[in-house]
Amino acid sequence: MNSTFQFKGTSISALSTKALARQKPAFAGTWRTIELQPDVFVPQTFTVGVVVVGNSGETAVKVLEDSSKFDCIYKSKFDEQTRVGMLEMAREVLTEAAKNKLNMSAIDLLTANLKLGEPRFTSGDSIHQVASRIFADVVVLAPDVRIPRQEGLTTRAARKIVNDQLRIIANSDYDKIVVPEGSPIVLRDKGKAHKLDINLRPTKACGAVVSTVFHSEQSVELNILRPSSDIAAYTSEMKLGTPAIFLLLPDQNQLDAKARKRVQDVVEAQEWKLEREGFQVVSHASESLLARDIYDWAKQAF
Repeated sequence: MNSTFQFKGTSISALSTKALARQKPAFAGTWRTIELQPDVFVPQTFTVGVVVVGNSGETAVKVLEDSSKFDCIYKSKFDEQTRVGMLEMAREVLTEAAKNKLNMSAIDLLTANLKLGEPRFTSGDSIHQVASRIFADVVVLAPDVRIPRQEGLTTRAARKIVNDQLRIIANSDYDKIVVPEGSPIVLRDKGKAHKLDINLRPTKACGAVVSTVFHSEQSVELNILRPSSDIAAYTSEMKLGTPAIFLLLPDQNQLDAKARKRVQDVVEAQEWKLEREGFQVVSHASESLLARDIYDWAKQAF
């Protein structure tokens, strides 16, 4: 008896010779949730972040930044100062542990209100892509910054969605480019400290992402003027290389034709001025294209 199985006229042994080896993912490792329990006497916890650890030891930490949704649940029983302090504590402890390549199972989060979940296997294109994907899936208290783009998009929100793309593109270089939100650049002059609206700071240059997704020409112009003046001052003071402004434009579905034309006119006027002041100015309606140009600019300034 012939022991070779047949399937629609083709033997299994013949198929096996044509089988392709499964491609290994670029990144593989484990992930854990970061759990916050507002009241240690009440068994109610919320997922506020994720920690991803690669098989080779690299670590990515992503913690909830905007905790305002807790106001809807707890109102005054869990105030903003307390929860922001706890989230910042989690971020700092885990980031420091990642730098020192400590075992996540042994991490002390310094308060009974915080704990790590059990490790689960994961894989993907890169550690930051995996962290962003899992964070979006499991941290339901995170605000959806894409919703406001129909009427307008703040620069803070624009930076967040561009940063998500930049994490994927820049991978391990991401932290060399983006200024942490809780650690703004400060310029001291005559005893006074001035916080600067700069969110991109590779070693030899600085720049900023700016939203132009508004109906008002005044909003667009003001949004560009503040960071550009801060960048110019800091570049001069620190003797840095080419300063840059990266403008996130409205796409075809965000504004009507007249509003888009008004925004375009303002953007073109500001671009003309900034380029003559020595700025590199880049504008895209796509956050991924903008992130790609940011990375290309930053690589020249490491």
